Amino acid sequence: MARKLGRGLDDLLDDNDVDLPFLSAYGEASGEHIEGSLLTTEPQELHAAMRRHMDDNIPEELKIKVVENGVLLEINAENALPLVPSDLAMPGFEKGELSDDRSSASVIITAWGVEVRRLLDRLSEHASL
Repeated sequence: MARKLGRGLDDLLDDNDVDLPFLSAYGEASGEHIEGSLLTTEPQELHAAMRRHMDDNIPEELKIKVVENGVLLEINAENALPLVPSDLAMPGFEKGELSDDRSSASVIITAWGVEVRRLLDRLSEHASL
């Protein structure tokens, strides 16, 4: 006999409504992310957007290079990076690779979005430690 669930997910979410202010650190998600589609831009435009976002203060360990289908991000660090493989498999990310010891990572960015800004900020913060 199948077990019947007494409450649905919506009921649980309503009962456990919690304010998580740290989630708004990067601002509201744009409509393109809410609906699940991404606006793909030219590699040169992606590269320029990344440099602007970082105010041209790109850490030495982080390499940002325009490639045919996007922008290649590569980082090699002495300490383990604050990443897991799923961080490099977000929408707009291709061919994400994280070394077993988490000291290096690479990914091709094909679309600008909240996920890219978060990744850049995390890598920048890690490099400044």
